[in-house]
Amino acid sequence: ALGFTSNCCSNTSRGVAYADGTVFLATLDAKMIAIDAETGKKKWEVWSVEPEDNKKGNYGYNSAPVAIGNMVVIGTTGGEAQTRHHLTAFDQKTGKQVWRTDLEIILSAGPGVDGDRVVVAGYDGELILLNATDGSEIWRVDIIGESLAKPVISSDLVIVYTNDGRLRAYS
Repeated sequence: ALGFTSNCCSNTSRGVAYADGTVFLATLDAKMIAIDAETGKKKWEVWSVEPEDNKKGNYGYNSAPVAIGNMVVIGTTGGEAQTRHHLTAFDQKTGKQVWRTDLEIILSAGPGVDGDRVVVAGYDGELILLNATDGSEIWRVDIIGESLAKPVISSDLVIVYTNDGRLRAYS
């Protein structure tokens, strides 16, 4: 048992990432867990925010993490709660935080990755492209509509599916 802690909506995970024999799982109560894919044993577990800072259950993960390079990246969500939303990269081997970028958007889905770039979209109609090495912002653009799914990166384009049923591309 992984010991999920119940939160506002459930005690579930929205998916996993896999890299180098490890499964990465993000929980709704803001924990990142690494599990050995062969043995099923927990390698490490870390909180994205300190438990005392999350007593009301405002922080959590409601999307799947993504593996990129030697990191696993996930964005926190807080719905309508007054929380600081951020994107965090953890070292795949140790669980140590590599970087964290505060976002001014509520994430609508998990991050998309490609090479050395990470992209996130928000319910408020913003799309942000970040450098995967250090989390620095490359660009930010207002999109038409709300993103309904994880954006993807294809070459020099960032593609997002919006609530008006359209695929939109940005560069």
